[in-house]
Amino acid sequence: SSIYGSSLKLSFVKKVLTERQGAISEEIYQDIVVRQTVIPVSFGRGLSRSFLFLKDMTRESKQQQALLVKNSVIKEIHHRVKNNLQTVAGLLRMEARRSDSNEVKKALQEGISRIESMALVHDIVSHYDEDYISIRSIYDELSRLLKNSMLLPKQQVQCDYIGDDIIISSHQASYVSLIINELISNSIEHGLGTQDGHITLSVQDNNQRILITLGDDGKGLPESFSLDASKRLGLQIIRNLVTHELQGTIQMGNHQSGGTIVTIDFEKGE
Repeated sequence: SSIYGSSLKLSFVKKVLTERQGAISEEIYQDIVVRQTVIPVSFGRGLSRSFLFLKDMTRESKQQQALLVKNSVIKEIHHRVKNNLQTVAGLLRMEARRSDSNEVKKALQEGISRIESMALVHDIVSHYDEDYISIRSIYDELSRLLKNSMLLPKQQVQCDYIGDDIIISSHQASYVSLIINELISNSIEHGLGTQDGHITLSVQDNNQRILITLGDDGKGLPESFSLDASKRLGLQIIRNLVTHELQGTIQMGNHQSGGTIVTIDFEKGE
């Protein structure tokens, strides 16, 4: 196709000449997108000329349209995955309510929390054009969900976030959300127990390496504690995700002022 078979759409030229200000317009001629740029130039004494520049924008327009379609599809996929995960969590909740065993209820609730932490990432991504999530948004939402599901009626636990508000890809965020879910759960269940307390997440960006530190003011870890030797499922999940999925390192011990402190270091992905 060619624009020579059509008349140029220069309805905006009159406005350019009247206001003596340049203008840009993109017009479609059959299947060709043309950017029309008009630049008025004054020569004084009432003399002026206008320059018209034409640029074929068909390729760029198609690429932009394809990108918009791709983003819409990705958002829809994240939305559907979130809905599916929430459906699974709902089914597990029904099973937990039907069970007469406290041990079964506890195991199902732990599974529900892990599923909801993964659904959270997909939910956040489905609302934004970019496929990236801030660690703070993950922590704030997970701490709210876990406090609602784990705290006793009168128990008070304050969750604070300090440091950099770092953005990570949804791929890394899916692992980070599970790790944070397990860390908060451990602090509430094993560190604080039935007591009030504080949980703090500190995040730093060190030259493309992310340093996450989570601490609480609970009773701390026993002297014989070893992360590698622990049989607790939550700790095994944390260790495997950090070392195998994030290719990072993890340290867990007692803080000098009391309570547990966990430090995780990993490289920020693309």
